[in-house]
Amino acid sequence: MTAPASYPYTRDILRPFFCHHLQAGLELGSIHVTHKLFLLGAARLETPGGSLLLERKTAAVLAYLALEGPVRKYKLAGWLWPESGETAARNNMRQLLRRLRMAAGEVVLGEDLIELAPEVEADVGRWSYLESPSLSQLRQEEAFLKGSDYDDLPELAEWVESTRAELRELRAQAAEAEATRLERAENFKGALEYAQIRLRMEPLSEDGYRQVARLQYLLGDRAAALATLERGRAMLEQELGAEPLPETLRLLRMIESGAHLPDAPPKPKSPLIPATTLRPPVLAGREREWAMMEEAWEAGKLIFLKGQPGVGKSRLAADFLEHKGSYIRLEARPGDPHVPYSSNFRHLRAILAKYPTEPLPDWVRQALAPWMPELGPSPAPVEPSPLQQARFFEAHREIFSILVRHHEAMLLDDLQFQDASSNQVGAYLMSSVLPLGPSGLRGYIGCYRSGDNSEGMDRFAAQFVETGEGVLIELEPLDPDSVLTLLQGLELPGADRLAAGLSRYTGGNPLFVLETLKHLIETDTLAQGLPSRLAPPGKVATVIGRRLGRLFPQALNLARTAAVAKTAFELNLAASVLERPAMELAEAHAELEAAQILKGNAFTHDLVFEATLAGIPGAVKQVLHSSTAKYLEAKGANPALIAQHWEGASDGDKAAQWLIKAAHTAGAAGFYTEEMELLERAIRLAGSASSRLEAQALLANALIPLKRLEESVQLARAVLAEAEEPRTRSSRP
Repeated sequence: MTAPASYPYTRDILRPFFCHHLQAGLELGSIHVTHKLFLLGAARLETPGGSLLLERKTAAVLAYLALEGPVRKYKLAGWLWPESGETAARNNMRQLLRRLRMAAGEVVLGEDLIELAPEVEADVGRWSYLESPSLSQLRQEEAFLKGSDYDDLPELAEWVESTRAELRELRAQAAEAEATRLERAENFKGALEYAQIRLRMEPLSEDGYRQVARLQYLLGDRAAALATLERGRAMLEQELGAEPLPETLRLLRMIESGAHLPDAPPKPKSPLIPATTLRPPVLAGREREWAMMEEAWEAGKLIFLKGQPGVGKSRLAADFLEHKGSYIRLEARPGDPHVPYSSNFRHLRAILAKYPTEPLPDWVRQALAPWMPELGPSPAPVEPSPLQQARFFEAHREIFSILVRHHEAMLLDDLQFQDASSNQVGAYLMSSVLPLGPSGLRGYIGCYRSGDNSEGMDRFAAQFVETGEGVLIELEPLDPDSVLTLLQGLELPGADRLAAGLSRYTGGNPLFVLETLKHLIETDTLAQGLPSRLAPPGKVATVIGRRLGRLFPQALNLARTAAVAKTAFELNLAASVLERPAMELAEAHAELEAAQILKGNAFTHDLVFEATLAGIPGAVKQVLHSSTAKYLEAKGANPALIAQHWEGASDGDKAAQWLIKAAHTAGAAGFYTEEMELLERAIRLAGSASSRLEAQALLANALIPLKRLEESVQLARAVLAEAEEPRTRSSRP
């Protein structure tokens, strides 16, 4: 049966798509789910107000919208009330939707063309579009809309039966694909679970018996493997009157003789992803923004670029500055917000690396040495004073002035990640290194995300916009014509044919377009074109998650280590964390670079990093954090960075101890606000009373130079009272 004319999907178009794509789970965007629709078994809708059992026609409407997408409601009315006249059917449909709205809220949107609200998640709707069912879903034996009889509604009954058949087939295909993937990863036990589920769904599949028997044999259970093949032979004879195929008999002989089977098939070669997809040759659809940047540049203004993740801020800024001449790219990174001045020290190192022969005055080296040991030994401790902090800020200005002397422009990327202390230094530098032009920086572009708590950056940019010193440009997604231009520039055969579909599916987000293309290339489906039936558009993490799922275990573990380690990542760290020789990990690193997950020691995009981090199971993440913390301890890394990893490992007491060390360094240099903030974090994380009391006592002292004397006295008294309490208790009779 065909779907409504407004949504011309067919299962024949879908089948090749499912065969290639039902291999890994995805998260479709970040919409807040408030209603859960259960269609396997008796249909019900879970709402914030409770559980609602659905009568059969209401269940059919919601099921159709979940699986087929938007539909003209009077088309469904004709299916639901075929014996009624058109007017009566339409009125019945309106009443059905009204009753549903009164019982469950706005779960169906639209007037003539209706669709399921994005806040409603169906138990089969998501994986039957794009992602594979989980193991628990595959184990379910419940039928689609179980208990709902539609024999009196012929067209609807035909759709329900064909959907039930499709879901059974999809489950079997998903189970088979997952079993194959796990076998390649040498996870034979997990593969056997999926293979057995597949065989229960397809009890007449000779290939299914072979798959189960092979895995049982690889697990060392020769008797079970032989019993499985015998059951398969009996099934063929009784049900089909057939003999086993030659490949089945060949497997039987090998198992009977105890012959060696390959533990895993040879690693398949993934199709090569063209380098053009990492940095497309054509900057498409940014003519308006480029013109605005030209105008600001000529007027000597600061330029701020703002936009959603993946919309192309960094690419636009880099192309523009390359057009203007020499520039330096400085960036904040994930993980910076909890490590004071981490962004600024990265900026300073980047400037010094570009100009290694620039002389640095001794006072600059002494002011920065406590945090940048490569500048020389730290000076002898002295009594903290406001002069120390002033010299620290002036040392930054001195190094940034190198850019002025070389008439450089500056690209400051991912400002949303910059830590608060670095923001303070940045504000100071903006006032001292400016103005732009011959007497200051040659040019400046700052990029940051919209959303992600961007209000602080909005306020910062607004200061310069309001005084006429800067301009804020917000990038929008690409329109369909610009998506076509982008694809044509890649020179991938057939890619331009996907422009309209990709534009709709990705919302015109350039990174999402490119990641979807990479996914199609890796799964060898680019030539088939974009499937007609896709999941509702979600975040780019949807497709990135699929691509990560195709990595072999060692490459995936390396990517996960990189995501947890963040800016500290290097192969030596990974070798220590994963307990593998660095040379052995080099091949996995090459796989990640070929898949455009990593470039060097960094992720190719922050969204790739975020998707990788989000996909790490909680227990695995804790282990990686713990091992990373131990490695950084041995390397003498920044104490606040080490604390961050112990916090990720859920060891609050160790995190607190390293935060105390970081606070001591900050206080010794006269950075009392940072010292206070680090100690407050230590108090929150401390797992033992002794660590908490130590941090509280230090905080009482740190509040004094901030002239918060009353708070200091109260905290000191509380610490003394608690410290004395055990002694008092022990002296009682």
